Amino acid sequence: MAKKSKTLKPDTILKNYWRNNEQFADLFNAVLFQGEPVIRPEELEDADTEQSGIFEHRDYAESIQASRDNIKICKKSLFHNIGFVLLGKEAQEHIHYAMPMRIMGYDYGSYKKQYDGNARKYTTAAGLEEDEYLSRFTMAKDPGTGLFPSMTCLIFPVVWRNS
Repeated sequence: MAKKSKTLKPDTILKNYWRNNEQFADLFNAVLFQGEPVIRPEELEDADTEQSGIFEHRDYAESIQASRDNIKICKKSLFHNIGFVLLGKEAQEHIHYAMPMRIMGYDYGSYKKQYDGNARKYTTAAGLEEDEYLSRFTMAKDPGTGLFPSMTCLIFPVVWRNS
């Protein structure tokens, strides 16, 4: 028998609920595909929820660290010929007026993590065009090194108020 607890936090309950691949797939299918089962639960894998990185510009550097509620990799969705998609989910209990900025930061962190992984491969200009070497990124020579799309869905309980 479970003990009663006063420390149950809605955020923890929601994170645990959305770890279930069937519920996660249902959410994104409802939001993105009008309920069509495009994303299947068996195509989803948990991904690292940590979004950290070092942002550098000239002589300035700053480390940023954030943690998403849930993020999964969809490994086989062929919708629009996309092989991999990062799907993130955030839940808010209270109004957070800057939440769009936070979500953009999470998605940027996902792209930056992918880019940094690709850029490590291109330490010399050998075999690369000048623009490929300067950007440390190429898709023409290695199609598997493109950036996977990253999408985040925000769940926010709406409370209707009478005016």
